[in-house]
Amino acid sequence: MMIKLLNRGVVLGLTAAVLFSVAPAQTVAAADVAPLHTSVTVDGKDSKQTVTYDLNLDTVTTTDGRVAVTYDPEVLELTKAADKVNFDIEDFNSDYSDEDSKGVAFAYVNAKPKSRNGKVLHVKFAVKDWTKAQDTVIKTEVFGINNEDQEVVPATVIEDQVSVGRNKPVTPQNVTATQVVGGVEIKWTKDENADYYVVYRAKSEEGPYQKVGTSKGDSLLNVFVGQKDYYYKVVAHQTGSPSYDSEPSAPVKVTVTKLLGVIGG
Repeated sequence: MMIKLLNRGVVLGLTAAVLFSVAPAQTVAAADVAPLHTSVTVDGKDSKQTVTYDLNLDTVTTTDGRVAVTYDPEVLELTKAADKVNFDIEDFNSDYSDEDSKGVAFAYVNAKPKSRNGKVLHVKFAVKDWTKAQDTVIKTEVFGINNEDQEVVPATVIEDQVSVGRNKPVTPQNVTATQVVGGVEIKWTKDENADYYVVYRAKSEEGPYQKVGTSKGDSLLNVFVGQKDYYYKVVAHQTGSPSYDSEPSAPVKVTVTKLLGVIGG
């Protein structure tokens, strides 16, 4: 029997990548691999997201198993990982790697068949700063869950696709320019995906437009004005690598009828 062939030294090496050499596994949806199930959730705002992954097992009798969970290190950063198998001998590797992916892996063996159910692995990730909106895959590679000579779960790959990252800011909406005491106030509807806004001004609709200021909010007061027509455009900016600028808003016109601000422009 397989359980009798495994000793402590072998089991403690089962999570090394070079020992995960098995027949090619079939990629399936989580719902198709009972008694094994994955759960992935995303929490937080677009600029500060966390991803929680859980691997759960229906009630089964098992003696040994090997599983790895991999992710894209360009998108996700591992912050917490722990196995919950509670078997006689366990090996847990939080620095497992497989080609372009990183991950965690665990192997276990018990001296005799044991009934097990519930959570067997809990992993948390942080979405890396400046990650643009995209789908990323968390892959669960089952290299075998057995009950002595019987396969409980054969070699299988489960792929969970999750949407993470920040969407690009939209072109500023509802832009207005109004003469107020102190100058011209430009307003717009703030987009949570924009880090700040750049306001441009021209003396004709066709331009040229010149930058007059930036704002992290939903308005800007342009104080250097004279008694004339002005045209304003607003651009939403998102910092990061790379950064992103939205298309400028349609120009809005204001006619300054008397000098209430600082003379200029």
